[in-house]
Amino acid sequence: MSMVVPHGPLAQLAAAQVPAMLEDIPGGATGLLPVTALDTPLLVIVPAWPVSNPQPGRPEKLVLRWDGEEVQCREWEAKIPPEELEFRLPSGALSEGSHRLSYRVIPPNGEIGDSLELILTVDRTPPALGREEGALVIDPQVIAEGVTYGYLEENGDGLEVEVPVYSEPVPGDRILWYWDRRLNEYELVDERTLYLEDLQAPVKLQYTGEMIRERGDGARFVHYEIHDRAGNKSARSRQVQLEVSATPPRRVLQWPEVSDTRGSGEEVTLDLNRFAGELFVTVWDDAVIEPEETVQVQWAQPGAVGSFTTAPGQPGPFPIPDDKIAAHSAKVIPVYYEVIDKKGEKHASAQRRVNVSRLTTGFPAPQIRGATPSAVYLSELGETVIITLANWFLISTDQRVTLTVEGVSQSSSDAVSYAVLTDHAVTPLEMEKGLGSNDEVTVPKSFLQTLQRGQQFRVLALVSFDGGETWPAGPNFPPLSLTLHD
Repeated sequence: MSMVVPHGPLAQLAAAQVPAMLEDIPGGATGLLPVTALDTPLLVIVPAWPVSNPQPGRPEKLVLRWDGEEVQCREWEAKIPPEELEFRLPSGALSEGSHRLSYRVIPPNGEIGDSLELILTVDRTPPALGREEGALVIDPQVIAEGVTYGYLEENGDGLEVEVPVYSEPVPGDRILWYWDRRLNEYELVDERTLYLEDLQAPVKLQYTGEMIRERGDGARFVHYEIHDRAGNKSARSRQVQLEVSATPPRRVLQWPEVSDTRGSGEEVTLDLNRFAGELFVTVWDDAVIEPEETVQVQWAQPGAVGSFTTAPGQPGPFPIPDDKIAAHSAKVIPVYYEVIDKKGEKHASAQRRVNVSRLTTGFPAPQIRGATPSAVYLSELGETVIITLANWFLISTDQRVTLTVEGVSQSSSDAVSYAVLTDHAVTPLEMEKGLGSNDEVTVPKSFLQTLQRGQQFRVLALVSFDGGETWPAGPNFPPLSLTLHD
């Protein structure tokens, strides 16, 4: 080697190396030795110093020191083999506590070189658990009632416990915690290494709801142990027995009852031609519904014309608006309810299938203002002839109306017609007062003048109950038939 040797009687050399030594961490012991390295002689490596030139009769000498005392000495009169710079400290020297490791090099010229000291820590003492044999601190409610489905729902789907303060906690301590299905099984849940910031507050451990449910209901045993960074293991904490009933309750959500229907099975019949109004869907209170959960009824497939979802409430009868009924004429619709739990998740009941009969009664015939019950006189009409259609049973803004005037042409004897309304959406005002109440539904007098006198013409009305998706094959309102006169 060709380096300049620092001048002075105590030229400082690099510290010795101990491969087994753990890396320092904030707040932890300096130069900590793992316990696995303490039962055999400890390897120490002295790095080659800058200038070394031992010769016969001019030896170089190295003194290894432990806590300031010489423990080994070697000298050479020839080039130093690297393996001869490796030393073994006897395990008996590795007593509990902090130690100083250094070395001194005495070259032939007598200029002594001392190394930097390496601080090593030997820790053979296991962590001592806190009060009551270190038993975990657990919510008194859990101790008394166990880990229930309700408790997990109310506490973030988990059980949090506290580790009692133990003796001399230091950064690098590792906690392993267990949830045993049988006594002394040591079924590991997780492990956690503590750092400086973790020791500023009580140490908390988490048992997740997922793990608790996975390991099932019944008597369970919770405990933990602490491994310090050196590898010393504490005694196992006292086991705490908990009763677990965390399996979600089986939802018995039978289909609801629908008033005014016939049948008791999955499919029932609603006869609209016998229906008088006020339909109710009832959720019985024997359904499995937890406190603070709510129920909402779904009438028909969501998104379908005439579907309806009730506001959330408690089990009982839920009214279905009359204007959400006729849209399902001649259809089979699902009716069910959903239980909304405390997390906002929905649990659907079995579906009731309601076979809704075709609505064929309760419709008024259209009228022409100024006509007699059987005839109309052109001489008594204005230039615009007003047609009215009174509101009808189960009318709704979901419905569409087509209104047509038909007769026989005076000139050709052919059938002719005039479209008064085509696919007209019922308005809220028309729900209340019928069509034509504001004189807005009309047929020109000039069209009636083209029809044969002394012959009948008709005013025909059709209604689609489902927003125009389906139409009847012919008029479903009674037609108005009148004889036309000059």
